[in-house]
Formats: sequence, C-alpha cells, structure tokens
Amino acid sequence: MFCGNVLSVRISNVGCREIGLREKSPYDGLSALGYVTVTKGCRVNGFRPLWRIPGIIGRERRHPVGRQRIPEPMVMNDPESVAQFHAAGASNPGMQAVYDFGSRALDALLPPGGRLLDLGVGSGRALSAVMRRRPDLQVTAVDLAPNMLATAHELMKAEGLDSPVELVQADITALPDRLAMGAWDAISCMWTLHQLPDLGVLRAALSQIAAVRRACGSAIWISDASFIWTIVPTIGVEFDRE
Repeated sequence: MFCGNVLSVRISNVGCREIGLREKSPYDGLSALGYVTVTKGCRVNGFRPLWRIPGIIGRERRHPVGRQRIPEPMVMNDPESVAQFHAAGASNPGMQAVYDFGSRALDALLPPGGRLLDLGVGSGRALSAVMRRRPDLQVTAVDLAPNMLATAHELMKAEGLDSPVELVQADITALPDRLAMGAWDAISCMWTLHQLPDLGVLRAALSQIAAVRRACGSAIWISDASFIWTIVPTIGVEFDRE
C-alpha cells in the first residue's frame, strides 16, 4: 500500500490481485507514514486507526513541499546517538504509534510460527512491538551498527524475547547468502530507508529486498517517510506482483 493519494496494492501468491487508486480517503495525507505491503496468500484489511496518526499527518503537512532532504548517517553507531534514539522510542508518542502500526500489519501478514527477516532493526523498539504481539515468530534481524545491535540485544533479553530473535550485523544492500536465500514468510524494513545516503544505496537496498522476495515469495512490509515513495518509481526497481 502506497500512501499519499492512497494507492492500495494487495498481491497474493494464489492469484488474487487488487489495485485501487482513490482520490479521496479518510486517510489522505498518510504520507507521513509512507508504507507498502506485498502480501503472501492473504489480504490485509481492517487496521483500526490509531488516534495519534492524525497528529503525525498534520505535522507532515505543515512542512512545505520540496523541503530539502538532509541525509542522516547511514550507520548510527555513536553511543550517545544510539542511547537518545532508544530512549525516544520509549517516550515519543509518534514513534510508538508507528511501531504499533507496524506490529499490527505484520501480525496480519505472518502465519502462525512464521519466519520474519527484519532489515534495519536499530535498537529493537519496532521489532519488540511486533514480538510482544506475536511471540510465536522466528525472527532474524539485521543492522550494520554494532551499538544498535547491542542495544537491541539488551532489550530483547530484558523482555524475554532473545530466544526467537537472531541479531545479525550485515549490510541490507548486500545480505549474506544465508539470509538472501532464506525461506522467509515476510520481510520488514521499518524506518530504515530514509537513512540511506543517496539514490544508489537506496536502489541497492530495494533491489536486495526484491531479490529476497523473488527467491522465497515472501510478504513485504516497508514503512518509511513519504519522500521514499516519490523516488521509488524513478530508480528502476520493481517488486514482483503476482
């Protein structure tokens, strides 16, 4: 599902396809979240609106169109920055709403006991929200920053989630073969792509995600800032749509 004018795409490995563009919607302006889903044998329906989402949308819409994009560091590994980011995830209502929204989506996408590949796990807050909802999942979570992974490890351990979660230091633009060729039920990438420094790296990351999906037929959940979806049609990367 691409947000903005709300282009909804539901794709099934059993031949169900629905693509709809609605000019008006209660959720027009959801570009603050910007997400896409590609489903595996199911349809994603009935997400209950989260009361904080309108506030996020309002803040996004107050910014002028075409404001300058200032890239963040691709690898956030400074201990102080990691600690601040992790603390914000526990106290910032907007971040918590996004994490909850992602956990609801992945809950709908994944079968019982499903296998999830999470790309850009960061300090683990988003994945923790998923695992609290779905402790039955088996998860491999990837990040390039050692301090982020160490923080995620401590969080998973503190919440008793370290057993079903494997944390791996790797580059999401060039995954190790065992991950790239894994039998995943879903791939998630939550608030990671906006940190990539240029179009070349973004293209490589999306190409890697598309390649993993082609190999295993997994569902995909990507959520990120709206500018990602204005760029995607221009970089020559397409996801298989069955």
